[in-house]
Amino acid sequence: MGLRTTLAGVCVAAGMAAVATGDDLLFLVKASIHDAPRDGSGDSFNNSPFEGLIRATSSQEDRPILEYDASAFVGQTVTATIRGTIFNNNAGGTFPREFKFDIYSGNGTADLSDFQFAGFQVGDASWPAPTPPLEFSFDVTTAVQTILDAGNGFIGFRVRGVSSNLFPCILDDQTTLVIESQGGGCPDPDACGDWDGVGDQSDGNDFFAFLDDFATGNPCADLAAPSGLGGEDFFAFLDRFVLPCP
Repeated sequence: MGLRTTLAGVCVAAGMAAVATGDDLLFLVKASIHDAPRDGSGDSFNNSPFEGLIRATSSQEDRPILEYDASAFVGQTVTATIRGTIFNNNAGGTFPREFKFDIYSGNGTADLSDFQFAGFQVGDASWPAPTPPLEFSFDVTTAVQTILDAGNGFIGFRVRGVSSNLFPCILDDQTTLVIESQGGGCPDPDACGDWDGVGDQSDGNDFFAFLDDFATGNPCADLAAPSGLGGEDFFAFLDRFVLPCP
């Protein structure tokens, strides 16, 4: 599976805040990607209001993608769940409808390659009838932890329709990534230079603790995040180092 570490600033749908309440994350990016003729690669984006469109026929396919900003959890041990709803868009097509659900390493923007970008299949579902709507919830801890451990804070989610004659469905706007920290993590990015976390004034121990993290590529040292480790991160630490600690 490929892992992305780049950050782009263009979002197809940016109407949702990145963080809802507590550790419930709403999407930063939403798009539906169209493949026609159907060859397994994304060709174009569906226009608003069809950013959640799901479809699969012999000649075309549409997959919705969502991306979440989970950068606050880089360096931490987490548990994670994805949950949401799929609605029927019209009376066409046949039931039951079959879906597969993926987590992939995102980059904070919608790309046509998100249609087929390698990821982790985290679940599947069978929808027997158009009502009630299909509600899903999957444990995605392993996939999310792998992406965070690689230093990437953008978590992508994708829905694939796999049954034949799957006429348009819509992925709910309230699809939520729930992340709970299990400990670990980085020093407070807004705190002083107490890098070793012992609660004292900044001293040589903190300085060398930061240097160790910087030298080993620990994402916690990316204080000018998310840009990759460089001189700007070292100087950002020095700015903190001279601040008085409580």
